[in-house]
Amino acid sequence: MVISEFFLNQIFFKELQNPSQHVHIQTLKEIHNEINKFEHPIIIYNPSSDEYIQFLAYFNKNKQNIDRNLRIVIERQMYKLISSQTTNGNLVDHCLLEENSCLLSISHNKVWHERIYRDSPLEMETNNIFDVNSFNEYYESEKIQDYIVDIIKVGGETNKIGHLDDLYKNLKSVEISSRFNADYCCIADPGIKQKINKIFYKLFLGKKQLEDYKYHDESPSVKQNRKKKEQRKVTFNGKIKYIYMHLKITRDWSVYAEVADNTLFLGQITNHLSTKKFP
Repeated sequence: MVISEFFLNQIFFKELQNPSQHVHIQTLKEIHNEINKFEHPIIIYNPSSDEYIQFLAYFNKNKQNIDRNLRIVIERQMYKLISSQTTNGNLVDHCLLEENSCLLSISHNKVWHERIYRDSPLEMETNNIFDVNSFNEYYESEKIQDYIVDIIKVGGETNKIGHLDDLYKNLKSVEISSRFNADYCCIADPGIKQKINKIFYKLFLGKKQLEDYKYHDESPSVKQNRKKKEQRKVTFNGKIKYIYMHLKITRDWSVYAEVADNTLFLGQITNHLSTKKFP
Protein backbone atom coordinates (compact mmCIF):
# COMPACT_ATOMS: atom_id res chain seq x y z
CA MET A 1 0.00 0.00 0.00
CA VAL A 2 0.94 3.66 -0.34
CA ILE A 3 3.02 4.65 2.68
CA SER A 4 3.64 8.28 3.56
CA GLU A 5 5.82 9.55 6.38
CA PHE A 6 4.54 12.59 8.22
CA PHE A 7 7.17 14.35 10.33
CA LEU A 8 5.62 16.01 13.38
CA ASN A 9 6.95 19.54 13.82
CA GLN A 10 8.29 19.81 17.39
CA ILE A 11 6.46 23.13 17.83
CA PHE A 12 3.42 20.93 18.52
CA PHE A 13 4.96 19.74 21.81
CA LYS A 14 6.03 23.26 22.75
CA GLU A 15 2.53 24.65 22.33
CA LEU A 16 0.88 21.67 24.03
CA GLN A 17 2.47 22.78 27.30
CA ASN A 18 0.03 25.72 27.31
CA PRO A 19 -3.45 24.67 28.52
CA SER A 20 -5.04 27.09 26.06
CA GLN A 21 -3.42 25.11 23.21
CA HIS A 22 -4.62 21.65 24.30
CA VAL A 23 -7.02 21.82 21.35
CA HIS A 24 -4.04 20.85 19.18
CA ILE A 25 -4.30 17.26 20.39
CA GLN A 26 -7.78 17.06 18.87
CA THR A 27 -6.38 18.36 15.57
CA LEU A 28 -3.73 15.63 15.67
CA LYS A 29 -6.45 13.04 16.27
CA GLU A 30 -8.51 14.35 13.33
CA ILE A 31 -5.53 14.31 10.96
CA HIS A 32 -4.54 10.84 12.17
CA ASN A 33 -8.05 9.57 11.43
CA GLU A 34 -8.03 11.25 8.01
CA ILE A 35 -4.74 9.63 7.01
CA ASN A 36 -6.16 6.28 8.14
CA LYS A 37 -8.91 6.53 5.51
CA PHE A 38 -6.29 6.17 2.76
CA GLU A 39 -3.28 4.42 4.30
CA HIS A 40 -1.70 3.30 7.54
CA PRO A 41 -0.78 6.48 9.46
CA ILE A 42 2.93 6.95 10.06
CA ILE A 43 3.44 10.11 12.09
CA ILE A 44 7.03 10.43 13.27
CA TYR A 45 8.24 12.43 16.27
CA ASN A 46 11.68 12.85 17.81
CA PRO A 47 11.80 11.85 21.49
CA SER A 48 15.20 13.52 21.89
CA SER A 49 13.96 17.00 20.96
CA ASP A 50 13.95 19.56 23.75
CA GLU A 51 10.29 20.35 23.06
CA TYR A 52 9.19 16.75 23.54
CA ILE A 53 11.27 16.26 26.70
CA GLN A 54 9.82 19.46 28.18
CA PHE A 55 6.28 18.43 27.22
CA LEU A 56 6.72 15.01 28.85
CA ALA A 57 7.88 16.64 32.08
CA TYR A 58 4.95 19.08 31.94
CA PHE A 59 2.40 16.33 31.27
CA ASN A 60 3.66 13.99 34.02
CA LYS A 61 3.63 16.87 36.50
CA ASN A 62 0.17 18.18 35.60
CA LYS A 63 -1.81 15.20 34.29
CA GLN A 64 -3.88 14.90 37.48
CA ASN A 65 -5.12 18.44 36.84
CA ILE A 66 -5.97 17.78 33.19
CA ASP A 67 -9.52 16.78 32.36
CA ARG A 68 -9.72 12.96 32.34
CA ASN A 69 -11.17 12.68 28.83
CA LEU A 70 -8.54 15.04 27.45
CA ARG A 71 -5.81 13.14 29.26
CA ILE A 72 -6.97 9.88 27.66
CA VAL A 73 -6.94 11.49 24.18
CA ILE A 74 -3.40 12.81 24.78
CA GLU A 75 -2.13 9.44 25.98
CA ARG A 76 -3.73 7.56 23.07
CA GLN A 77 -2.38 9.97 20.47
CA MET A 78 1.11 9.84 21.94
CA TYR A 79 0.97 6.04 21.84
CA LYS A 80 0.13 6.10 18.10
CA LEU A 81 3.14 8.24 17.18
CA ILE A 82 6.27 6.57 15.85
CA SER A 83 9.57 7.41 17.50
CA SER A 84 12.60 8.27 15.38
CA GLN A 85 15.90 9.76 16.52
CA THR A 86 17.63 12.44 14.45
CA THR A 87 21.06 13.95 14.96
CA ASN A 88 20.03 17.47 15.90
CA GLY A 89 16.54 16.73 17.18
CA ASN A 90 14.98 19.02 14.57
CA LEU A 91 12.44 17.14 12.42
CA VAL A 92 11.82 20.20 10.24
CA ASP A 93 15.40 20.12 8.96
CA HIS A 94 15.29 16.33 8.75
CA CYS A 95 12.06 16.41 6.75
CA LEU A 96 13.61 18.75 4.18
CA LEU A 97 16.27 16.14 3.46
CA GLU A 98 13.69 13.42 2.74
CA GLU A 99 12.33 13.14 -0.79
CA ASN A 100 8.52 13.33 -1.03
CA SER A 101 8.29 14.01 2.70
CA CYS A 102 5.50 15.87 4.45
CA LEU A 103 5.73 18.04 7.55
CA LEU A 104 2.89 18.10 10.07
CA SER A 105 2.85 21.54 11.72
CA ILE A 106 -0.01 21.68 14.23
CA SER A 107 0.34 25.18 15.60
CA HIS A 108 -1.61 28.39 16.22
CA ASN A 109 1.32 30.21 14.58
CA LYS A 110 0.23 30.93 10.99
CA VAL A 111 3.86 31.19 9.88
CA TRP A 112 3.92 27.38 9.89
CA HIS A 113 0.82 27.12 7.71
CA GLU A 114 2.65 27.25 4.38
CA ARG A 115 5.31 25.37 2.42
CA ILE A 116 8.62 25.24 4.24
CA TYR A 117 11.86 26.10 2.43
CA ARG A 118 15.34 25.17 3.52
CA ASP A 119 17.73 28.10 3.79
CA SER A 120 20.26 26.81 1.29
CA PRO A 121 21.30 27.25 -2.35
CA LEU A 122 19.23 24.14 -3.16
CA GLU A 123 16.03 25.89 -2.06
CA MET A 124 14.51 22.57 -1.06
CA GLU A 125 10.90 22.60 0.01
CA THR A 126 8.49 20.23 1.66
CA ASN A 127 4.75 19.78 1.88
CA ASN A 128 3.33 21.07 5.12
CA ILE A 129 -0.07 20.27 6.60
CA PHE A 130 -1.65 21.70 9.72
CA ASP A 131 -5.32 20.62 9.72
CA VAL A 132 -7.73 18.25 7.97
CA ASN A 133 -8.37 20.63 5.08
CA SER A 134 -4.68 21.07 4.29
CA PHE A 135 -4.22 17.29 4.53
CA ASN A 136 -6.95 16.75 1.92
CA GLU A 137 -5.40 19.39 -0.35
CA TYR A 138 -2.04 17.64 0.00
CA TYR A 139 -3.51 14.21 -0.71
CA GLU A 140 -5.41 15.40 -3.76
CA SER A 141 -2.40 17.14 -5.30
CA GLU A 142 0.39 14.74 -4.29
CA LYS A 143 -0.87 11.27 -3.36
CA ILE A 144 -4.22 10.31 -4.84
CA GLN A 145 -2.75 8.94 -8.09
CA ASP A 146 -0.36 6.63 -6.22
CA TYR A 147 -3.20 5.58 -3.93
CA ILE A 148 -5.58 4.65 -6.78
CA VAL A 149 -2.95 2.75 -8.78
CA ASP A 150 -1.80 0.93 -5.65
CA ILE A 151 -5.17 -0.35 -4.45
CA ILE A 152 -5.91 -1.63 -7.97
CA LYS A 153 -2.54 -3.38 -8.23
CA VAL A 154 -2.86 -4.94 -4.77
CA GLY A 155 -6.46 -6.01 -5.45
CA GLY A 156 -8.61 -7.95 -3.03
CA GLU A 157 -10.51 -6.23 -0.24
CA THR A 158 -9.50 -3.05 1.56
CA ASN A 159 -11.08 -0.82 4.19
CA LYS A 160 -8.91 2.12 3.09
CA ILE A 161 -11.82 3.69 1.21
CA GLY A 162 -11.01 7.39 1.42
CA HIS A 163 -14.22 9.43 1.46
CA LEU A 164 -16.41 6.91 -0.34
CA ASP A 165 -18.49 6.56 2.83
CA ASP A 166 -19.40 10.24 2.48
CA LEU A 167 -21.05 9.32 -0.82
CA TYR A 168 -22.50 5.91 0.06
CA LYS A 169 -23.89 5.55 3.58
CA ASN A 170 -22.62 2.51 5.52
CA LEU A 171 -19.99 1.64 2.90
CA LYS A 172 -17.23 -0.29 4.67
CA SER A 173 -14.89 -1.66 2.02
CA VAL A 174 -13.79 -1.85 -1.60
CA GLU A 175 -13.31 -5.23 -3.24
CA ILE A 176 -11.29 -5.49 -6.45
CA SER A 177 -11.34 -8.61 -8.59
CA SER A 178 -8.15 -10.03 -10.09
CA ARG A 179 -9.85 -9.54 -13.48
CA PHE A 180 -10.15 -5.79 -12.83
CA ASN A 181 -6.47 -5.63 -11.90
CA ALA A 182 -5.44 -7.45 -15.09
CA ASP A 183 -7.73 -5.35 -17.29
CA TYR A 184 -6.36 -2.12 -15.84
CA CYS A 185 -2.74 -3.17 -16.33
CA CYS A 186 -3.39 -4.20 -19.95
CA ILE A 187 -4.87 -0.89 -21.06
CA ALA A 188 -2.47 0.32 -23.73
CA ASP A 189 -4.11 3.69 -24.36
CA PRO A 190 -2.87 6.14 -21.67
CA GLY A 191 -5.84 8.40 -22.39
CA ILE A 192 -8.31 5.67 -21.34
CA LYS A 193 -6.38 4.93 -18.17
CA GLN A 194 -6.25 8.64 -17.36
CA LYS A 195 -10.04 8.95 -17.75
CA ILE A 196 -10.54 5.98 -15.41
CA ASN A 197 -8.09 7.43 -12.89
CA LYS A 198 -9.82 10.81 -12.85
CA ILE A 199 -13.18 9.21 -12.11
CA PHE A 200 -11.70 7.22 -9.24
CA TYR A 201 -9.93 10.32 -7.89
CA LYS A 202 -13.29 12.03 -7.55
CA LEU A 203 -14.88 8.94 -6.05
CA PHE A 204 -12.31 8.32 -3.34
CA LEU A 205 -12.02 12.01 -2.52
CA GLY A 206 -15.77 12.06 -1.96
CA LYS A 207 -16.47 14.62 -4.69
CA LYS A 208 -18.52 12.60 -7.19
CA GLN A 209 -20.33 9.29 -7.07
CA LEU A 210 -20.82 6.74 -9.83
CA GLU A 211 -24.31 8.05 -10.51
CA ASP A 212 -22.86 11.44 -11.49
CA TYR A 213 -21.39 9.82 -14.61
CA LYS A 214 -22.90 7.68 -17.40
CA TYR A 215 -23.66 4.78 -15.09
CA HIS A 216 -26.26 2.25 -16.28
CA ASP A 217 -27.69 -1.20 -15.71
CA GLU A 218 -27.83 -3.85 -18.45
CA SER A 219 -31.13 -4.62 -20.14
CA PRO A 220 -33.26 -7.65 -19.19
CA SER A 221 -32.35 -9.25 -22.52
CA VAL A 222 -28.67 -9.24 -21.50
CA LYS A 223 -29.38 -10.64 -18.02
CA GLN A 224 -31.53 -13.43 -19.41
CA ASN A 225 -29.09 -14.50 -22.11
CA ARG A 226 -26.71 -17.20 -20.86
CA LYS A 227 -23.77 -16.16 -23.06
CA LYS A 228 -24.09 -12.45 -22.27
CA LYS A 229 -24.61 -13.10 -18.57
CA GLU A 230 -21.46 -15.24 -18.50
CA GLN A 231 -19.43 -12.33 -19.90
CA ARG A 232 -20.37 -10.31 -16.83
CA LYS A 233 -19.28 -12.93 -14.35
CA VAL A 234 -16.37 -12.01 -12.11
CA THR A 235 -14.81 -13.64 -9.06
CA PHE A 236 -14.08 -12.00 -5.70
CA ASN A 237 -12.04 -14.08 -3.29
CA GLY A 238 -13.30 -17.26 -4.92
CA LYS A 239 -16.95 -16.14 -4.93
CA ILE A 240 -18.75 -15.64 -8.22
CA LYS A 241 -20.66 -12.42 -8.75
CA TYR A 242 -22.48 -11.05 -11.79
CA ILE A 243 -22.05 -7.31 -12.25
CA TYR A 244 -24.35 -5.57 -14.71
CA MET A 245 -23.98 -1.95 -13.61
CA HIS A 246 -21.37 -0.26 -15.74
CA LEU A 247 -19.73 3.12 -16.10
CA LYS A 248 -19.25 4.39 -19.65
CA ILE A 249 -15.73 5.78 -19.99
CA THR A 250 -15.91 6.33 -23.75
CA ARG A 251 -18.09 5.00 -26.54
CA ASP A 252 -16.10 1.77 -26.48
CA TRP A 253 -14.82 1.42 -22.91
CA SER A 254 -16.75 0.60 -19.73
CA VAL A 255 -15.99 -0.15 -16.09
CA TYR A 256 -18.25 -2.74 -14.46
CA ALA A 257 -18.77 -1.80 -10.84
CA GLU A 258 -21.53 -1.72 -8.25
CA VAL A 259 -22.21 -0.84 -4.63
CA ALA A 260 -23.83 -3.70 -2.71
CA ASP A 261 -23.67 -5.19 0.77
CA ASN A 262 -21.74 -2.18 2.15
CA THR A 263 -19.01 -2.76 -0.45
CA LEU A 264 -17.92 -1.18 -3.71
CA PHE A 265 -17.20 -4.06 -6.10
CA LEU A 266 -14.87 -3.35 -9.03
CA GLY A 267 -15.42 -6.18 -11.50
CA GLN A 268 -13.84 -5.61 -14.89
CA ILE A 269 -12.84 -3.05 -17.52
CA THR A 270 -13.95 -3.84 -21.06
CA ASN A 271 -14.03 -2.39 -24.57
CA HIS A 272 -17.23 -4.14 -25.62
CA LEU A 273 -19.28 -6.96 -24.19
CA SER A 274 -22.10 -8.53 -26.16
CA THR A 275 -25.43 -6.69 -26.03
CA LYS A 276 -28.55 -6.64 -28.18
CA LYS A 277 -26.96 -3.77 -30.17
CA PHE A 278 -23.53 -5.44 -30.30
CA PRO A 279 -24.10 -9.25 -30.49
